[in-house]
Amino acid sequence: VLATPLTVCLVVMGRHVPKLNFLSVLLSDEQPLAPHQECYHRLLRADPTEGTALVDRYLKSNSLTSLYDDVLLPVLITAEADHGHDDLDNDQRAALHQSLRDILDDLAEHPLIDPDAAKDQSAPGIETENASDTQRPAPVCRVLCLPVRALRDELAAGMLAHLLTQYGFEAETLSAKSTTSELVDLAERRDPAVICISVVAPSAIVHARHLCAKLHLRMPQVKLIIGLWGSAESAATATLALRTSGVDVAVVSLAEAVVQIGKFSENFASTMLEAPIPKDEDERLAALTTLSLLDAGAEPSLDRIIAKVARIFEVPIALCALIDRERLVIKAQTGLSE
Repeated sequence: VLATPLTVCLVVMGRHVPKLNFLSVLLSDEQPLAPHQECYHRLLRADPTEGTALVDRYLKSNSLTSLYDDVLLPVLITAEADHGHDDLDNDQRAALHQSLRDILDDLAEHPLIDPDAAKDQSAPGIETENASDTQRPAPVCRVLCLPVRALRDELAAGMLAHLLTQYGFEAETLSAKSTTSELVDLAERRDPAVICISVVAPSAIVHARHLCAKLHLRMPQVKLIIGLWGSAESAATATLALRTSGVDVAVVSLAEAVVQIGKFSENFASTMLEAPIPKDEDERLAALTTLSLLDAGAEPSLDRIIAKVARIFEVPIALCALIDRERLVIKAQTGLSE
C-alpha cells in the first residue's frame, strides 16, 4: 500500500534536492540523458559503432534536421566547451571529431529524404514556429558553406551542406585548413548564389565579421548568411551587428538556415535577368540582314540535326533560333507544339 506513494515522494525529493538527484534518475520513468548527451558519452568511448547505432535509432522517429540541430550540433558544442574547461584533452576531442566525421560520411551515403517529399510544401524536418515559414519548393541554387576558422566550424558546415543537398540544392563545404584569403579566392571561383559562414563557439562573431567583409567586397551580389549554431544571442541582434559587413541575415539553427536559403532561392527565380548584349551586337545584326536569314523562314533540313542534339543531351525540347532587335525566328526545333 505504501510502496507507490513512497516512491513518488522519493522521486519528488530527487527532482528538487540537488544531492538527491540520483533518486529521480533511478525511480522516475523519465529518460536519464537527453539524446545529445547520450550520443556525446557514446562517442567519447571511441567506439563509432555505438554512435552510428544511436543515430540510426533516432532517425526512425525524427527528421534529419532534428538529428543535426538537436543531437550532433549540441554534441559538437559540448565537446568544445569541455575542451575549453580542460575536461576534454586534445586527443579525446580529435577522436570525437573523427567520429562525427565518420557519421556524416555514413549519412551522406544514404539519402534520407524522399526527393518528391522535398519538393512538397510540407517537406519533413524543415519547420519553424511560424507555419508559413515551412520549407517551400525552391529552385536549385549553388550554396557554399564556409567554416570561419576551425574544424568544428567545418563539421557544422558539412551538416548544413548535407541537409541542403537532401532538399535539392547544390551545396559544397570548403576546408577549415584554408586561410581567410584562400577561402575568399576559392569562393569566388565557385561563383555561388548564397554563402553560409559556419560559426561554432569558441569561434565568434568577430571572426565571421572579417571573413564576411572580404567576401562582400569581392562578391557584393552574393547573399551572405551567418550560422551562429547554438548561440544564445538572438538571430535578429546578430544580423544588426553584422549588417555593416555585408551580412544579409544571421541564423542560429540549421532549420532556419535551410528556410532562409529557400527564400533567397525563390527570389532568384522570380527575378528575370536581362541577357547581356555582346560587344559586336551591331556587326551581328548587320550579318543577319545581309544574309537574309530571318526572312527565309524555317529550315526543315535542320530538324534532323536538332533532333539528334536533343537525343545526345537527353532533353525534351531543342531548337535553333535567330534573334534580331525585335524578333525571334525558329529555324528548326523538336519537342515544341505546332
